Amino acid sequence: LLLTVRTNSALARLNEARGAWGRAVLASRSLMSMCATHIMPLNRERALLIGRYLVCFGWSFKGMLRGEDDRDVIKQALPKNEADWMMKQNTKRPLAATAGGYC
Repeated sequence: LLLTVRTNSALARLNEARGAWGRAVLASRSLMSMCATHIMPLNRERALLIGRYLVCFGWSFKGMLRGEDDRDVIKQALPKNEADWMMKQNTKRPLAATAGGYC
């Protein structure tokens, strides 16, 4: 009985994590869709930078959760000055990625 309860708890945590990741993906797609519709016609470079930060958010968040290094992706996705700023954020990179495209 105890093993069943532990298994059910682990499965519930896994399902909650999958749901949270799915919501993050959906929010990123929605934000980029709005950006492409409303910002891209006015300021193409800004819209692309926001998209690049969204990419960095996903990779940084995954790296934070798994304990993986995300610096190579950030260096490839962002311009040098933006990547340098993002690297200084250390453990708060996913949060920095959500604010970086708008500052």
